Amino acid sequence: MLQFCQQNKIENILLSNEDWLLSKNTTHIFGEFLNKTPNVKNVIIAYLRRIDTWIGSGWKKWRLKVHNSIEEHANMPFVKHKYKRTLEHLQEWETLIGKGILIIRPSEKSQLPGGLIKDFLDQIGIKYVDRTWNQTEDANLAKIYGFNRDVLEILHAC
Repeated sequence: MLQFCQQNKIENILLSNEDWLLSKNTTHIFGEFLNKTPNVKNVIIAYLRRIDTWIGSGWKKWRLKVHNSIEEHANMPFVKHKYKRTLEHLQEWETLIGKGILIIRPSEKSQLPGGLIKDFLDQIGIKYVDRTWNQTEDANLAKIYGFNRDVLEILHAC
C-alpha cells in the first residue's frame, strides 16, 4: 500500500471498517505499518450508535426470526457486552497510535445536522461545502429505515 501511494503521489489514505471488534492480529499489523511510517499522521474516527438503537437495528436485521422478543435478543452475551468490547478495542488503538488521535462521534442523525459525510470530512479538515473532494453518487439502495418498537413487535408476530 505504501509503495503504491508513493508511486502515485497519494498523500491521504483512508482505512474504513464497520466493526471495531477486530482481531489482535489486525492491531499488530497496523502497529508494524506505523513503525515503518513514523512521519505519518494518523487519526481514528469512531462513530458509535446509542446502544438501544443498535440493539433494535440488530434485532431487525439478524435476530427477528431467531428470538421471540427484542428483550431476548438484548440479553444475548454478544449483544450485552458489545460496547464493553468496543471500548476495550478502541483503547487498544489509542494505546497504539497515541492519545488525542482517537475521536469518538455520535452516529445519530439528530446529532449530525449535515449528515455523516459532512461530519466526517469536518473531522479531517475538509470543507464539505467547498466540494473540493470527489463526491460520489449516493446509490446505496440498502438503506434501512427504523421502526418503533410497537411496529417491530407486530412484524415479529406476523
